[in-house]
Amino acid sequence: MENCVKSISLSIGGHVVAVVGKEAAYFAQSGAFARFVTNEAEAEWQVHYGMQVDAQPVDALLLSSFVYEEIGSRCLFYNSGDDYYFTMLPNSGGQPLAVMHYRRDSSIVESSSVGDPNALRFSLWFAISMLATPSQLTFVHSSTIVYKGHAVLFLGESGTGKSTHTRLWLNNIEGAHLLNDDSPLIQVNNSILVYGSPWSGKTPCYIPRNYPLAAIVRLSQAPHNAIRRLSIPQAFAALQPSLPPALVQDDYYADLIVDIISRTISNVPVYHLECLPDAHAARLSFETLFPLSDG
Repeated sequence: MENCVKSISLSIGGHVVAVVGKEAAYFAQSGAFARFVTNEAEAEWQVHYGMQVDAQPVDALLLSSFVYEEIGSRCLFYNSGDDYYFTMLPNSGGQPLAVMHYRRDSSIVESSSVGDPNALRFSLWFAISMLATPSQLTFVHSSTIVYKGHAVLFLGESGTGKSTHTRLWLNNIEGAHLLNDDSPLIQVNNSILVYGSPWSGKTPCYIPRNYPLAAIVRLSQAPHNAIRRLSIPQAFAALQPSLPPALVQDDYYADLIVDIISRTISNVPVYHLECLPDAHAARLSFETLFPLSDG
């Protein structure tokens, strides 16, 4: 598509998001986002780039400060009453890469122009996180396998082996396929659905489909393979670190995220898998989650 594109609509987690501004051309041309483009006219949420966004007030509360490792950008998330501000700063100093503003209960996030593609992708991810959470929709840092029409979220800190374990499923479990390798979404409603997204880490897996959630598994490295189902308090502790950590630092968002977690673990079993990076670990988790399968 040509650079004259000024807006584009994306279907993310079953909701339509309109991206407005010259930055829309990037998303229109990006292979990761192309499969999520929709022609639906009505957008539930909007992210407007190229806006004049004021910095946070001097008395705003700094909720979270973290580094976006992909480009080494320092990210700052603030709250001031009903207003939220998100700033991405370059590691070399100078002007911000992005400045965003969102007012609680609004359907619009306003952002300054964002020239760096990596910063642009992450700014949209963060904007959608703020917009989506009140609708019981959130990103989950996980690698997600689908087997016989049901999704499994594999959780763990970076470097734990999530991608390795799901790759072992792909190599050893006939019929398994990858939905997303970094940042799928879960929608809590009458059922728990998992959606693919345009954000999939280093693995190019961009699938605009959704599946009911069958189970959640938190991984940890060990010199053996063992799996056990977690109690409700243990399940809560297993899932919470994988939801957007900056939002949890705010009381309003924390309440919403607690509700999402509580409803999820009340309906879906959560396990802890201590494992080696081997085929036996994949077979063990598969046979535990799908005990009656002939796969």
